[in-house]
Amino acid sequence: MAEKVIIYSKKLINNFKKISYSILIFIVILSTTCIISFADTKSELQAEKKNIDQQIAETNSEIAGVKSKMSTTLNQITRLNSQISSYEDEIEDLQSQLDNLNAQIEKKQKNVEEQQKNYDEQQ
Repeated sequence: MAEKVIIYSKKLINNFKKISYSILIFIVILSTTCIISFADTKSELQAEKKNIDQQIAETNSEIAGVKSKMSTTLNQITRLNSQISSYEDEIEDLQSQLDNLNAQIEKKQKNVEEQQKNYDEQQ
């Protein structure tokens, strides 16, 4: 019976060794897979970061271009507003001169009418 226990113990130890080796191999394979997967994920994330950085650079470049165009446009608007203001001042001056000329014409027409009336009365 002792022999049977020893044989059974040896079989149990051998089975335990086989199971241990199987578990160890499984852990090594799982670890290797995780490391490879992590490496792939890391490289994918780095590539995605590079893409995003490039898009940010392009967007910043476009923003700089838009700011430059906007600055140029604002300068043009300021210059045009100045010209408009100047033209408005000229129009006001011309309107004032026109009003003065119309007043003088009206005065001269009354004067002509009075002289015509006086002349007609003398005739």
